[in-house]
Amino acid sequence: MGVAAGIVVVVAIAAFAGAHLAGGQLAPHVSGTDTIDNPNYPGDGLCENYEPPSEEFGTPDGCGNPERVQRSLSAVAVGAVRGNGGAALLATLLLWPLVTGVVHGITEGYGGSVGETARAVAPAFLPALGRHAARPVAVALAAPDWNYPVAVAPLRTAAAEFAGGGGVTLLTVVVALTVAWQGYVLAGVATGRAGDRGIGTFVGLVAAAVVAGCAAVTPASGGATGWGFLIGLMGLVFIGIPELLLRHDAKWDLFGYRTDGTPEPKPWLVASRRLLGVLLLVVGMWGAGGLGYV
Repeated sequence: MGVAAGIVVVVAIAAFAGAHLAGGQLAPHVSGTDTIDNPNYPGDGLCENYEPPSEEFGTPDGCGNPERVQRSLSAVAVGAVRGNGGAALLATLLLWPLVTGVVHGITEGYGGSVGETARAVAPAFLPALGRHAARPVAVALAAPDWNYPVAVAPLRTAAAEFAGGGGVTLLTVVVALTVAWQGYVLAGVATGRAGDRGIGTFVGLVAAAVVAGCAAVTPASGGATGWGFLIGLMGLVFIGIPELLLRHDAKWDLFGYRTDGTPEPKPWLVASRRLLGVLLLVVGMWGAGGLGYV
């Protein structure tokens, strides 16, 4: 398990470094300033119309600061991309148990523990090193032609999406290739566990879809959404405990009828519920804005 954990940690550090270096590539190609409200100024309501209850209370802190300040657009763009570095590191670490759960949930009927599955899927993270290394290179090549917004708020969003792959053709291609490679590796893992190439291919496609959903550059509504997290959580539950959910559903469907024991779902019904869980997980991660630069 130590080697497997080491692989995932190395890839997580590479994800952080890729985001940090990609942010630096934008600095020479973004210029100008934007004037925004000073976040350190309390506001006219406190500073101009403030009436202290007694002489012991002076003017609120920050009233001496200017109401508006200028922000360097270059610093904003760099900060927006580098700000995803920590999320990329954490997201990669979280993706390990997520992919482990998907692969194990589909192949658990063929034996093996969760720990064994976790060790087996860890090498599938290595292809991600390719896209983390390509990110700063691709951004550097595309940055001179980038038409960026000249206002702080939209620039933050545009910079994060640009370095995430939106509009950078080279990076999009590399991401697609590495995700396909990861799916191939996971297909081999599942084939080894199940002894069935068809099951292995299915798991590889499913796992690649999960990785792609987690690496989504642009979420469904243009920003991370609460419904995305909820749908993804529902998907994990469907993958992990489909038999329990189906038994519970059957009990309620048969409420008021005489039955002999608890109905047992057939394997095809369990598999269909797991497949539904996978689809919910992918859609949920996309709606939640992915896990960020994974």
